[in-house]
Amino acid sequence: MLLHDYECSECGSVNEHFVNGNVHTVRCLNCKGDAHRIFLTVAKPHWSALAMGSSASPEAIARFDRVHRQQKEKEEKSYKENGDYGPAPGGDGGRSYTGE
Repeated sequence: MLLHDYECSECGSVNEHFVNGNVHTVRCLNCKGDAHRIFLTVAKPHWSALAMGSSASPEAIARFDRVHRQQKEKEEKSYKENGDYGPAPGGDGGRSYTGE
């Protein structure tokens, strides 16, 4: 049996229930209406914002630096293997189409 959160479709209350994993609807503890399982997502920290704030932790700054260093290495490797990709997307590199 697992602990899941259920929200009542009638009164809106949210309660926890120990149920088998395949149970998607239970009776509300408050109004006895149908309560449907809700899925909660885990919050993910925004590392860039944490690293740039005035109270940035050393861990956040280190992670920010590592991620940017890894991205730069990928871009340099791609440039070395494939060369320059030319002007920005949608640009014509100074050439214009004359229709000829």
